[in-house]
Amino acid sequence: MIDVTAILQALTCGNPRCECQRAIKRSQGKVHCPCHADREPSLSVTTARDGTILLKCFAGCRNRDVIRELQDRGLWPRREPARETRYEVRDVDGTLVAVHVRIDRPGREKQMWWEGPDGRRGLGGRRVEGLPLYAIERLGDAEQVVITEGEKAADALLRLGIPAVGTVCGADTIPSVESLRPLAGRLVWLWPDADDAGQSHMRRLAERLSALGCEYVWVIDWPDAPLKGDAADFVARGGTAEDVLRLMAEAEQWVPGVPAPEPGMADRVDSPPTPPTGIPGGAGGAGGAFRLTALGDLLDEPEEDIAWLVQGMLPSGGVSLLGAKPKVGKSTTARCLALAVARGEPFLGRETAQGSVVYLALEEKRAEIAKHFRRQGASGGDPVYVHVGVAPERALEALAAAIELHKPALVIVDPLLKLVRVRDANDYAEVTRALEPVIELARTSGCHILLIHHLAKGERTGGDAILGSTALFGAVDTALLMRRHQDGTRTIETIQRYGDDLPESVIVLDERTGTVTLAGTVAERKQAEAEAAILEAVKDAALTEPEIREATQMQATLCARAIRSLVERGVLSRSGSGKRGDPYRYAASPGFSTSSTSSTFSTSSTSSTEPTQFSTSSTQTGLVEKSPRQDAENEGNVDSPPALLYGVLGGESDGASPSVVRPPRCRCGGVLEPTDDPQWLRCSACRNYARAGDPALRRQGSGGRP
Repeated sequence: MIDVTAILQALTCGNPRCECQRAIKRSQGKVHCPCHADREPSLSVTTARDGTILLKCFAGCRNRDVIRELQDRGLWPRREPARETRYEVRDVDGTLVAVHVRIDRPGREKQMWWEGPDGRRGLGGRRVEGLPLYAIERLGDAEQVVITEGEKAADALLRLGIPAVGTVCGADTIPSVESLRPLAGRLVWLWPDADDAGQSHMRRLAERLSALGCEYVWVIDWPDAPLKGDAADFVARGGTAEDVLRLMAEAEQWVPGVPAPEPGMADRVDSPPTPPTGIPGGAGGAGGAFRLTALGDLLDEPEEDIAWLVQGMLPSGGVSLLGAKPKVGKSTTARCLALAVARGEPFLGRETAQGSVVYLALEEKRAEIAKHFRRQGASGGDPVYVHVGVAPERALEALAAAIELHKPALVIVDPLLKLVRVRDANDYAEVTRALEPVIELARTSGCHILLIHHLAKGERTGGDAILGSTALFGAVDTALLMRRHQDGTRTIETIQRYGDDLPESVIVLDERTGTVTLAGTVAERKQAEAEAAILEAVKDAALTEPEIREATQMQATLCARAIRSLVERGVLSRSGSGKRGDPYRYAASPGFSTSSTSSTFSTSSTSSTEPTQFSTSSTQTGLVEKSPRQDAENEGNVDSPPALLYGVLGGESDGASPSVVRPPRCRCGGVLEPTDDPQWLRCSACRNYARAGDPALRRQGSGGRP
C-alpha cells in the first residue's frame, strides 16, 4: 500500500509560504520533484477514484525516474518481476508435444496458456485430456510413481529424486486412457490438492487407473496442508525425500467402489505390496537411498582400468563431442575415425580397438559420403554401417535397436541436434534431459558414441567455444575442438575427463586419400618457425637477444625460449659474459650451416624456395609411429626416442654423438617417411616425394618418385 501522505511530507520544504504546504493540507497537489533542483513545486501528486496514485512532473521529468527516486527513499514499493516457467509436455519417447507456459506475478493471479512445438499459441485443436502426463518421458522403468495435479508439484518431487508425473488438464477433467496407459502395471500414489476439486480429480483418476490394470493405488494424505496445498507447497515448507516416503508409507489404499474417505479418516486396507521405504528408480539408485562408502574402503578398492577405443582419447562406453565451425572438416575427420576403428588402424597416431561402426549421417549427401570412403580406400568388407537421411521419429529407440543388432565399438551421430531435436540448445535442463538417454545407451552397451556439433561464433576457447548450453560440454567424456586459422591451417585439441588433454595440434588433410594426420603441436610449430627466423638473423653476424628480437619482430618470451633451445642443442654458440657492457651474443655454431638443416615445420608465409628445415626438440609426443627403417636404426639404442631423423644437425658427423631430433616434415606438415630407396623420403599426408639428401627437402612431383 502506497502512503500518499508520506510522499507529500517527504517532498515539501520548510518554507511555510511555499505552494507545497497547501498539498499537505489537501492531501494532494504540487510538491518538489526529487529528480531535479526544484525551487518551485512542479511534481503533481494526486489520487484517482480507484485509489491509483497519479504523478506528473511539469518540469518534464519522466514518471519512471520519479518512481525510482521514491523507491530509493522507501516511499514506493519495488515491483517484483514476473516469473515465467515453461513446462514441456513430451510423450514417452521424449518428443515435444506441447508447452504449458505459466506467468507468476506477485499479488496477482497466475496466468497460463498452451503453445505448440512450433511456438504458436494453442494446441491446434488437440484436446488437453489427450496430452501426455507431464514428465512421463523421465519415468523410465520405475515401478512406483506419484501422480500430482499440475507440473509444478511434479517438478518438486522430481527434484527430491521421487519418480513423479503430473496431470496437465486441470481438476475439472482427467487424462484420457491413452495418456494413462504408460502407468499400467505400476504402483501408483495419488497426491491430491487440498480442496474438494483436487479430491474429486484424484478419485476419478483412481477409477480410470483401476480400469487400466493398476491393481494398487494409494492416496497420500498431508494432514497439515493449507487450503489448495499440494506437493510443491510441501517441499517449499521444508519437506524432504524422507518426509515424502513417510507420507507414502502411511498412505491409504484406494478401493474400487468405496467412496473417497475424508483425509486421515479412512480405514486401512491390509493388502500387499507394502508401501515403500525407498523409491526404486529415484535419484539415489536402487532403494532410493544414497549408498555411502567409507573413505578408507574407497581407497582400498583397486584402481579401475579404462578401456580405450582410441588410446588415451576416447574411452569405450563413453560419449564425446567433436565440435567445429562449418567447413572445417569435422565430418571428414569423423569418417577417418570410423574407418580406422573398423580396421583397427591408428587414428591421429593413436592405437584403436577394432570393431564395427554405426555412422548416422543425418544431413550430408549420400554420394559425398560414399566418395570420401572410396578415397580412403574403403571396401565392402569394412564393418561400417551407414544411415543417410533424416532420423526416424523415435530416433533413440531406433539407435538402441541398431546397437543391439550390430554390436558396434563406435557410433557416430552427425550432427547431434538432428538426433535429439531439442528446441532450445541453450536451455541447460532441456539439453541435459536430451543427452541422458544417449549417455545411458553408451554406458550400457559399452560402445563409444561420438556426437558431431558446431562451435559458437567468435573466438571463444575451451568448452565455452561449444555452441549452446554448457550442459553439452559437461556431459561428455572428451571434447574434440577443431579450428581453421587465417593462414588456412587446421588444428585440433581435446579436453578430457580421463587421460591427458591433447594440446592444440596441427591436423593435415590429404586431399588425395581423404585421410587426416597430426603434424605436431601448434607450440612446436611456433617454436620451429622462431628458430628458423633466429638462424636466418644470425647467419652473417653475432647478435644480442634484443638485436635478434628487433630483426625478427618476435615476442620476447618466444625468442628467449627458442634461443635457449638452440644453444642447448649446440646449434647456436654464445659469447660474452652476459654482464653490462658485455652482453651475450649468439651466432651459428662453427661448422653449422642453415642451408643444411632440416626442420619439423615450414612456414606457409615464407617466400623462400628453400625453406630452412630443423627440429625444435627431442621431446616425444608419442603420436608419431616409427617406420621400419627407424626401428632398424633404433635397435640396440635404448636411450633413443621412438622417432629419429636420419643424419645429424649440421650435416656430416664429426665423431661426436649425433643430435636426436624429430622426423623431418613436408611443407604440408606431414611426416617424411623412408621408402625402399634410401635416397628418397615420402610425405605421409600429401604422398609427395622429397630427396633425402636435398638440404631443402623439396617436394618432387605428386605421383611417383622422379
